[in-house]
Amino acid sequence: MGFDAGWLKIKVTPQLATVLASCRDDVLSPCLIHRRPERKKKRDGKIHWTQADERLLTRAFKDARDEAGCCKSWKEEETPAFRDPRPLPTPHKRAGKDGQKIAGHTSEDMARYYQKDQAARHSP
Repeated sequence: MGFDAGWLKIKVTPQLATVLASCRDDVLSPCLIHRRPERKKKRDGKIHWTQADERLLTRAFKDARDEAGCCKSWKEEETPAFRDPRPLPTPHKRAGKDGQKIAGHTSEDMARYYQKDQAARHSP
């Protein structure tokens, strides 16, 4: 499945500027989130040798999420993962919110498709 490109305009607040500054170091990289690997190896689809591996980011996100305790009352299949572009729909439904509108889907079919995809990625 291919992905369509899009532009996203984000206002850089003082708090976000602090986060962005913390990403800068002595490694010249086109990637905001990057690292100097212990050893260089084939790029394996990476855009640059400093690009952080997805598995590393996934583990770090889960550890930070769990340490923050922000999802303690949620079921495992409801907790967000690093690759989730937006929160899962179930907590929104409980709060009486329209998941289709939050996600920006133009049709109910598209909203159901993504809900089904997210549920599949979160099931054991």
